[in-house]
Amino acid sequence: MVTETVTREELLKMRVGATRNFFLGEPGKLRSAATTCTNLKNDGLGIWECGKDFNSLSVSIKRVK
Repeated sequence: MVTETVTREELLKMRVGATRNFFLGEPGKLRSAATTCTNLKNDGLGIWECGKDFNSLSVSIKRVK
């Protein structure tokens, strides 16, 4: 299933140690998801690892803290 966006709310609801995969359908949306993770980290709301796969147009996000 293709997801339109990765929202801040979705990321904040994740438990520490949880990993979610998002299939976004466009390369630009992968970068946007990574930017969202970075912005939340800069706001002091947690830490996420973001792995982008441009071949399948998906992103794997793990909440670290």
